[in-house]
Amino acid sequence: MKKQEDLKSTALKFALLAKKSSKQLGLRKPQKSVK
Repeated sequence: MKKQEDLKSTALKFALLAKKSSKQLGLRKPQKSVK
């Protein structure tokens, strides 16, 4: 049970990180590369 919760929070962290980095990438790179 605890492991599953851990996995969920980790996935959430990664999702937030990906969102942030993709936003920064979108600002730096042309919109073409971002879907």
